[in-house]
Amino acid sequence: MCGSSLKNKGIEYLLNSICEFLPSPIDVNIKGFENLKINFNVNDNFISLLFKIYNDPFLGSLSFIRIYSGFIKVGDIIYNSNKKIKEKIFRIIRMFANSKKDINEAFCGDIVVIIGLKESTTGDTLCSLNESIQLEKIIIPIPVISISIEPICKNDQEKLLTIIQKICKEDPSIVLNNNNITGETILSGMGELHLEIVVDRINRDYNLKTKISKPKVSYKESIKNAIIQEGKYIKQSGGKGQYGHVILKIEPISFEKEENFIFKSEIIGGAIPKEYFPSIEKGIIQQLNQGIILGYPVIKTKISLLDGSFHSVDSNEYSFKIAASIAIKEGLKKANSYVLEPIMKVEINLPNEYLGIVVGDINKKRGTINNVIDYNNFKVINSFIPLRELFGYSTELRSNTKGRASYNMEFYNYNELPNYIVDKIIKNN
Repeated sequence: MCGSSLKNKGIEYLLNSICEFLPSPIDVNIKGFENLKINFNVNDNFISLLFKIYNDPFLGSLSFIRIYSGFIKVGDIIYNSNKKIKEKIFRIIRMFANSKKDINEAFCGDIVVIIGLKESTTGDTLCSLNESIQLEKIIIPIPVISISIEPICKNDQEKLLTIIQKICKEDPSIVLNNNNITGETILSGMGELHLEIVVDRINRDYNLKTKISKPKVSYKESIKNAIIQEGKYIKQSGGKGQYGHVILKIEPISFEKEENFIFKSEIIGGAIPKEYFPSIEKGIIQQLNQGIILGYPVIKTKISLLDGSFHSVDSNEYSFKIAASIAIKEGLKKANSYVLEPIMKVEINLPNEYLGIVVGDINKKRGTINNVIDYNNFKVINSFIPLRELFGYSTELRSNTKGRASYNMEFYNYNELPNYIVDKIIKNN
């Protein structure tokens, strides 16, 4: 189908075709509804998915929901089954492109905007108070590229952070971090273009001028070996002292599993009181956020609390947090830590005559070719290339093919970064 939303060409035909050819909710099994008898009608309990958040300069946070079952009206109290909280509906709006219309109620099948939700975020299930169903969550990809950003006027730092936090709520694939060592504000996203659009929005929509650094790859670190490590923090300086003692097992998690971090206690008896477990976990997470090779977060790690000891007077939460942090830092040195780099799945469309040049370039970039599909006089190359090698690739590809090739990429997985590149990064830093 051809058309243009900007010129309003072919839109009616597209929407009619969606209604005619695509399945309705009644025709498909929605994840979360298996083994549940739901008729998708107004008489059932209210069930909906919050699929988008947008910050309006006049109305504040707009929460877009799709109603699968039941109905809602202004003033209703609804339940967020993901966060286990109640929210109140202050306004319901039906959106018409750039215009809005207030309505008093909305029914199953509607896509509407709710105003007044405070803690609900993208991917949350909103339902009746007596429901606890959770629809399939929206999968948020891991950010793979980072820039540092700061306002030109130092007094605007707080304003910048507030703006970025709003944007992060709208787009969960944008992540905001603070570098404790350099004091930089780090913005991470899915690619150069993704971050360019965010920075442009800050400059244009919020009228805030910023300075940014060149994009950097968001590396990660992990471990290869399982080890047992002791961590002790003892401080005595007259009067009440500090005492924390833990024994941790640090082991890698398979990349086939979804979890990036697991913490569990295997202590039997009262070697360490349970009230110190949250502090021990905090100390572990704090240290895992800064790896020992390049200082990047450590992922795919399982930590088990095996044993330890406490002092009835000198032990406190701070002491156990520091003891856990010491154990992790020493353990990472012994567990054969290594650096991971993001690998992108890259699809390149190009004329036949440039195949040799582009394939040679992919090999130079440490890429691997998955397959090459033939379409008449065009080729489509599916390959896996490290993100580190793809900065400025659009210009390079156009130059090699006289502007006749195009490509798109998405995050695929993390692979080990070769040692000679790790050494080069350490040397440049």
